[in-house]
Amino acid sequence: MRNTWLERLEENLDEKLSEFLQANKYQKTLLTKQNQKDQFQDLCLKQEKLKEDAQNHRKELLALAEKIKEWTPRAARARQAGAPELAEKASAHIKELMKDGRRLWEELDQFGIQFKEIHTKILAQSEKTKKGRDSLSEDWEEFETKEELELLKRKNSLNH
Repeated sequence: MRNTWLERLEENLDEKLSEFLQANKYQKTLLTKQNQKDQFQDLCLKQEKLKEDAQNHRKELLALAEKIKEWTPRAARARQAGAPELAEKASAHIKELMKDGRRLWEELDQFGIQFKEIHTKILAQSEKTKKGRDSLSEDWEEFETKEELELLKRKNSLNH
């Protein structure tokens, strides 16, 4: 038994939905618009999350810079005081801090790339929505024109 009852049910529901949407174009349009709206909101949320993550990374980078400023003179002081082991430990700590800083910079760079990609998608989605509105206006005008034409035809047929 390849298909479980749940898979068959899902297929059946998908088929029924497709049939319904084919028979009701207006509902299909509404569903499409709702999906576009949901996608737009998801993109905006992702963009805000990226901004927040980037801000946190910037704060971490600033904190790392302060730690490096703090430990650099300590390492030098230990070397000057004739404590090479302590100076070496301090230098190793500084190297680790700098490694962490490079990792954060790389992640911040990736956030920038992702932000641009999402921003491009948001612009495309906005343009699509704008065109959809234009199309809706045109469709409405066509509908009204057809209604008026039908009304005129009925009036003409009654007068003759």
